[in-house]
Amino acid sequence: MVPTQLLAGLDPQQLHAVTTASQPLVIRAGAGSGKTRVLTRRVAYRAAIDDLDPRRALCVTFTREAAAELRSRLRRLGLRDLPAAGTFHAIALGQLRTRWHDQRQAEPTLLTDRTALLRRIAGHRLDPATLSRVAAEIDWARTRSIRPDRYGDARQRQRRQPGVDAELVASLFTELETAKRKAKLIDFDDLLERCAEAFRTDQGFADAQRWRFRHLFVDEFQDVNPLQFRLLQAWLGDGRDLCAVGDANQAIYGWNGADPTLFGRLTDLLDGGEVVDLTTNHRSSPAVVAVAGAALAPGAAPRPSLARPEAPAPRILACRDEDHELATIAGQLRRWNDRGVPWREQAVLVRTNAQVRTLVEGLARHAIPAARAGSADRALLRALPQPTAGTTFEQFLEEVSDPALVTLAQEYAALDLRPTPGGFISWAATANADEAVSTDAVRVGTFHRAKGREWRAVVVAGVEDGYVPASTVRADEERRLFYVALSRATELLVCTWAAERVVRGAAGERRPSPYLDAVARACTEAQAADEARPMPPDFARSAGLSRTVAAAGENSVRATGPAGPRVATTLLERLGRGIEQRNAALRRWRDAQARLAGVPPHLVLGDAALAVLAEDPPADLDDLAGRAGVGALRARRFGPDLLRILGS
Repeated sequence: MVPTQLLAGLDPQQLHAVTTASQPLVIRAGAGSGKTRVLTRRVAYRAAIDDLDPRRALCVTFTREAAAELRSRLRRLGLRDLPAAGTFHAIALGQLRTRWHDQRQAEPTLLTDRTALLRRIAGHRLDPATLSRVAAEIDWARTRSIRPDRYGDARQRQRRQPGVDAELVASLFTELETAKRKAKLIDFDDLLERCAEAFRTDQGFADAQRWRFRHLFVDEFQDVNPLQFRLLQAWLGDGRDLCAVGDANQAIYGWNGADPTLFGRLTDLLDGGEVVDLTTNHRSSPAVVAVAGAALAPGAAPRPSLARPEAPAPRILACRDEDHELATIAGQLRRWNDRGVPWREQAVLVRTNAQVRTLVEGLARHAIPAARAGSADRALLRALPQPTAGTTFEQFLEEVSDPALVTLAQEYAALDLRPTPGGFISWAATANADEAVSTDAVRVGTFHRAKGREWRAVVVAGVEDGYVPASTVRADEERRLFYVALSRATELLVCTWAAERVVRGAAGERRPSPYLDAVARACTEAQAADEARPMPPDFARSAGLSRTVAAAGENSVRATGPAGPRVATTLLERLGRGIEQRNAALRRWRDAQARLAGVPPHLVLGDAALAVLAEDPPADLDDLAGRAGVGALRARRFGPDLLRILGS
């Protein structure tokens, strides 16, 4: 009998995705559509109807944190036996270690930073930008199993234009592979290649592993690269028991070799299967969904759920320079915190790692607690005890005191049939661990790091041409990346940009991102919907507003339709337009309330009061109540609306 909790709260699309008997199953899940909920419920549902043995299930994720979250949710759903879960690399390493042990082969040393080795090989021959492009091309080639001597031809066939000489890439690629071979090193891509090859050449190994893991689940399939897909096919063999979940709108790793077309062609590549679409966003408010979707091509974004409550309209804030932007962000974060949003439920997202470093340091100067992505896990792994010769895994585990490390070790043991201390340390390096902030701190990270996460309140900062997009070579992917950042917010969303900024040591004028035009129009539409919310019928009477001049009030209503703003492109325009836009927004709201109450606009709030509020927005309700022309009564009734409109 299926426990009622497994199917409770699912919308019709989710319910079908959980219960369908189709194999393979492809679930196209938009942002906020509940993909992790569906994935875990499907595992638990199939286990409940004896259609799946959890001990024989393998869940492939792209971060260790995602794997841990999946296992945690399954545990809460009542599963005693949990599936193995991990990244492609971690799973491949676990399988290879079993084979190396059985064949009494020495375990090679894992190279965890291929770019660092490439940097040593190149020496002073390359500047950092060229080295980065060479490394990216080698990544692209490796994920497609292209050898150094075939790189030039493959690049020409694919019409790639990476901005670096093909012969230079091929030469350094060859040197890199030679250096690895001499030092007996293998990198992450080698793990995938060797594992796939072992399945092809060792039938006994392949049969044993396919018996062990016969139910396959793959999350974030749009990020799979050709080499990972080759390994997935090896794991699957002639089987059909595969569930793949992904979202084409969140394909943001093409620069690193991912091929999002694999997800779109999956049923053809696997000779059949069912496709289920999850199109309703249950995570974010309708306004956030609409504004985030404006970053995509028309019709691509999931529709908002009617069950989600309304929230304040997202806003775009133009700043004079990076110092003004930092102060603006710090002020916004503090106001959210003062209004009950914990620091840990807020995030600041930027395009590059350099911006992350600057923001974390800057927020500290403003007394805002901030945590940078990845820092916790790196410190955690450094705390591992160093095993001595002959130490068993059980003995090693007894020396581990940190609960997070114990959980990590348990995840490793689920993948490696013969766990050892050294194997755990190597596996931890492949797990693509990310950081979950445990302290009450604002999360500061890149758009890429934000993938798969959500916060109540999000600032997307530095939304300028040159950052967003950072490259015009992959414009479509950059647009999707911006969408990922915007769609992380559940309730509160703000974008900032600076008219001047110091970049690489030189100060210069900046322009807003070309993607902001459509987003600004969506913000205006959301703002207009906010302002149109009706005044309670009894407010005019309780506030003492006279209805004797209703006719005059109707004649004096200012006709100010919600025209879409165009983002200012010069500093002077921006300075004046910010006040003008706030004043116009206040007037639209004031006039709408007056019409609903049947009173003249000035009885809701006078022009002079509006002008002062637009020029000097209040910090909070107490500040608002002390302003001339407002008072305590209006502050209590209109305060939340006014503070939202003014961005306080």
